[in-house]
Amino acid sequence: VSFNNDMRVTGNNDQYRSNASADDLLWLQIENAQLDLKSKAALGFLEQATEAIDPGYDSKRMATPVSIYTSLRTNEQLGIQGRESFDSAMIVPVGFATAIEEVETYTISLSSFEGENLNNNPIYLVDLVEQRYVNLKEKDYVFSSYVANTADRFTLMFEAPEVLGVEEQGTLETTMSLYPNPAQSQVTLTYTGGQALKSAYIIDVNGKVVRALDLNGFSQSQTINLDDMSSGVYFIQVQGTTESTVKKLIIQ
Repeated sequence: VSFNNDMRVTGNNDQYRSNASADDLLWLQIENAQLDLKSKAALGFLEQATEAIDPGYDSKRMATPVSIYTSLRTNEQLGIQGRESFDSAMIVPVGFATAIEEVETYTISLSSFEGENLNNNPIYLVDLVEQRYVNLKEKDYVFSSYVANTADRFTLMFEAPEVLGVEEQGTLETTMSLYPNPAQSQVTLTYTGGQALKSAYIIDVNGKVVRALDLNGFSQSQTINLDDMSSGVYFIQVQGTTESTVKKLIIQ
């Protein structure tokens, strides 16, 4: 398993050059399929590297429209990082950046991994914002975001993350959001959970249903037009196959 010069940017910039051999190596990928955007980051474990910046082993991330990277306490954002020899108790900070201003859905996956330790241990991605995690060996992680650059949103772990107080699967409540809120002419409903959605009802403060929405076939997000609705406070009740949730909506 080796870092190689194909991982660096071309031209007269040599900051991505690395010839280090890693005992264990994994590639993370983030993708927005709708906009055809993707980015990768490499994390390798080898005896010669450390937790800090190591010239010849670490390389800064490229400024792509969407990016996933590992981050250091000294604020460096790395597209390729060499770490010390693998220890299952390690916690590796993972950052995410997007220049897309609208709410979009992103998928983080384990592009590939090699090495005895990574083959024999789970690879958990923990979302510290939404308080949930997945084992990337078993499934990808899907979430929504607008423009952001957060160096500490995620962590990689190689032991069960229950000690952090997060849940393995988000509920309907924790995996659904409305944006923008307060809203004016439209609001976008996003959902990154696993169960199918059935319907939604917009309810005014008097408990009257002012609109019913069919969510069968819902795929990650749906924009709701609000032009014909008066300003005020409303509630959106969303029904899934096994549970329902209510979100507060303010129309200005």
